Amino acid sequence: MKLKRRHIVLGILGLFLLIGFSTQLFSNFWGLLIGNGYIIPNQSSIFTFQAIKMNKGSGDYWLYGEDQKYYYTTLEKDHPEPYAFITKEKAKSIKNFDKTNFETW
Repeated sequence: MKLKRRHIVLGILGLFLLIGFSTQLFSNFWGLLIGNGYIIPNQSSIFTFQAIKMNKGSGDYWLYGEDQKYYYTTLEKDHPEPYAFITKEKAKSIKNFDKTNFETW
């Protein structure tokens, strides 16, 4: 009985580690835990959002990020959310688009 419970616990731990390391879960969780102003966009998730350019100053927050559908930035201020976003599909049609320069969006 104890051996069976141990296998179940190890299996759950292994699954958690597999999911954590094969997705953005651990890095996003760490950013949320220690980052001042670190957010996960509503259109994304803690599993899929990836910060691609971080602030170099005193705050641990992202300036640019992406997931499967969108590019995000926290630098563009004329937006109702604390970030702006554009679909990757729309970005393909913009000449000279740069995912780390919101002025090209």
